[in-house]
Amino acid sequence: ERSLVPKSIIDMLLHIWLLEQKKYDFYVLVPIEFPMPKDNIRPQDEHYRKKIEEQMIMYLQKYNINYVCVRGTIEERYAAVSAAISKYQQKTNE
Repeated sequence: ERSLVPKSIIDMLLHIWLLEQKKYDFYVLVPIEFPMPKDNIRPQDEHYRKKIEEQMIMYLQKYNINYVCVRGTIEERYAAVSAAISKYQQKTNE
């Protein structure tokens, strides 16, 4: 399967991400749960979206990057992110 993004660009972005991830305590993964709004800006290809999501999860796991996955409505996702931040702050203050 041919990627829409050249491998050299993906490799460069991965390298930047691995350098930048050292600055953050954890990442928030927001999985695909809703259809992409038709805004004439973002691609509408659901297969492409799923592949990108799979690649992100693979890199998070492969490089042992700390992340939290949030699901649900926008309100539930907000609450989950807030809870994750609070939990992390409590853990680091112990």
